[in-house]
Amino acid sequence: MEKYLITGATGYIGSMLAKKIISSRQKVTVIARNPSRLDKTILSGAEAIRADIADREAILRIAGKFYV
Repeated sequence: MEKYLITGATGYIGSMLAKKIISSRQKVTVIARNPSRLDKTILSGAEAIRADIADREAILRIAGKFYV
């Protein structure tokens, strides 16, 4: 099973991408500054991590889980 990491999932493009991947039954992790703004579809089908994309150390820690 593929794992996907999506930033900007509260925006239009990020949310549409997350919903599409979730609907294909793939594992999705989304990064959002404000997870309470995530659509219910995304919340029910993805792991949500609260982080700011501008926080380099946090993003490197999170992204480290996705590199083999």
